[in-house]
Amino acid sequence: MEKRLKSNKGFTLIELIVAVTILVLVVMPMAHVFWNAVNGNGKAKKKHSATVVAQNVMEKYKFTSMEDILGTLHNGVADSYTSEDTNGDGLNDKFVFEAFEKDASGNYKMSDGHYYISGSSGQKYFVTVTITPETYVSADDATQKLINSYENPIMTDLYNGNNVVITDELTKYDDYATVALGASKDSITKATTIEIVTDVSKVYPSTKYEYRTSVYVKCKYSAPGKSDYTTTRFVAAKSYFPSEGGAIPGVYLMYKNFNNTSPKSTDRLEIVHKYILNDSAPVSCCSEAVRVGIVNSTVEGAVSTSILDVNNVSTRQVYANSESGTEYNIPDGGVLALYSDIDGFGEGLTGGGSKENSLYGINVVVREKTYNGEIVANISSAKEANYGAKK
Repeated sequence: MEKRLKSNKGFTLIELIVAVTILVLVVMPMAHVFWNAVNGNGKAKKKHSATVVAQNVMEKYKFTSMEDILGTLHNGVADSYTSEDTNGDGLNDKFVFEAFEKDASGNYKMSDGHYYISGSSGQKYFVTVTITPETYVSADDATQKLINSYENPIMTDLYNGNNVVITDELTKYDDYATVALGASKDSITKATTIEIVTDVSKVYPSTKYEYRTSVYVKCKYSAPGKSDYTTTRFVAAKSYFPSEGGAIPGVYLMYKNFNNTSPKSTDRLEIVHKYILNDSAPVSCCSEAVRVGIVNSTVEGAVSTSILDVNNVSTRQVYANSESGTEYNIPDGGVLALYSDIDGFGEGLTGGGSKENSLYGINVVVREKTYNGEIVANISSAKEANYGAKK
């Protein structure tokens, strides 16, 4: 009995210290993981809230015309935005807005003189919206991705039910054509035709006409002493009834020059809108306008980038009888409107067309709490808009 009691001894001080040390070594990493999880959840929640605010603001500004942004959306509050004429043409085309909402007292501004917007849980955010047609990026600043960067995914925002966006179809055979011709890019001239074909047919027994617009890309590569290499690609088609509010699709060309590292562009671009009249459709059916937008895309990291030469761009608009195939010039009322920010458009363009900034880059930045706080959300997109406001 005495032996049993003697063997039932407690922990020594050293054993206790060792046990506590082991416990600390086991628990501390777990506590650290737990703290990081709690902290990470807090940051994720804050990021999510700010992103929701950014997306809501983006949707509001993206799908509101510039006229209504300056009027209805900003209620004539002049000090809630700044504007700038970036190209000296007398139009304010760059705008920086402070997004805002009324507070509980019906006021817009906070005590520091800036405008704020609330998050879903009452957080205070300072939100700026920059809308600008300044699209061209410098090869020296590849980090600056605006709406003309060929790799920029925000251009996908233009894809909707009534737009045709043409990107890779314009360049798909560039490398193959170079090999097929056995010539260097410097000696090859590329001619691209964007053919927009609208078939008009009567829907019997009714008197209305159905329109079907198809878009094709035709590329021809030429080099001295070589046979031309040509290719044609179908891009998209859409059927609609103008009498029921359907509209001809808009076309955006994300154009990248064939020899994009050369400072001199020799690319030629022709845009043709052709109506084919079936079932004795009248020529008056050729009055549906098509809008074509050109974004001269740059390539990240290129030593130099060439801009499409306006003198090498032309347009044609014709109609043809489905039986004879004979082509005629479209009479007054048929419109092919060409839009671009490229210098020179509206000056030497043959066959009609005009220059207009119909495509803007739009950027929303959300800062935490104050106008100079930490950026917690930053999103970009593309915005179709009217040109701007006269000074």
